[in-house]
Amino acid sequence: MAPAALPEIAVPPRPPKPRPAERKPAPRRLEQRLESPVSAALEAPSPAAVAAPPTASAGAPPSADAMANFQRLLLARLDRAKRYPPAAMRRRAQGVAYLRFAIDRSGKVLAARIDRSSGHGDLDEEVLALIKRADPLPPFPSEITQEQLELVIPVQFSLR
Repeated sequence: MAPAALPEIAVPPRPPKPRPAERKPAPRRLEQRLESPVSAALEAPSPAAVAAPPTASAGAPPSADAMANFQRLLLARLDRAKRYPPAAMRRRAQGVAYLRFAIDRSGKVLAARIDRSSGHGDLDEEVLALIKRADPLPPFPSEITQEQLELVIPVQFSLR
């Protein structure tokens, strides 16, 4: 008698391992872009401002905790000064404007401009009015040794 043929067992191919989804870092509400004096970069440059050498920051960079705490204080102060323009609200205009501003150690706003428009002129104007209303901002904590900071923050207008 012939030996019985063994049945073929089909092993299903292994599915490819799923690739982990690329994680995009969460957008930061406040980010430090430059650490040099910024009045020349924010407003129309004057010959004296262009020729001024950058100020070196004294000491080590601030700790992440110190900067995060300071950023929270700044954002809270700016949020209290924020207003939704009534005309924009009636039109249901929404958007995010990026505000670039420079402050000194005492919290005085040295210069401000719209870094990226919301697409609505009245929202952009409100962002510039917002920084004027919020001035002076909280002073730097002792852990932050720079004389000036330039910051870029998103200011969002949304009708939930």
